[in-house]
Amino acid sequence: VSLGSGGGGGEGGGIVLKQWQRLPKQLLQEHCQRNKAPKPEYYSSQRGGEHFCRVRLPDGKDKAKDSHFSAPVGGPSAQDAQHTAALYVLFQISPTLQLHLKLPDLYADRWKAW
Repeated sequence: VSLGSGGGGGEGGGIVLKQWQRLPKQLLQEHCQRNKAPKPEYYSSQRGGEHFCRVRLPDGKDKAKDSHFSAPVGGPSAQDAQHTAALYVLFQISPTLQLHLKLPDLYADRWKAW
């Protein structure tokens, strides 16, 4: 997904991003970097024409302490399912953060609905 440059934002996958907005996968990646944790891993699948995604947050030191999340909703594409899953993980680990203020409308609405 292209973020674009300059003040106008970019458009990718049907989602228009303003320059200050971030997609859920970016926010989860930034969270992991801030906490000096390994990158999240995404595992996509398709059922009945809808895409779903699971996310693994590796512990980095002890594989037994890895965290696994399965998003309760899917998306029309594997990319959307990954963003939805990243959003779900962020909501599970930081539900009090006001991340909806940084998200494009589609994902901000999902965040507020949860």
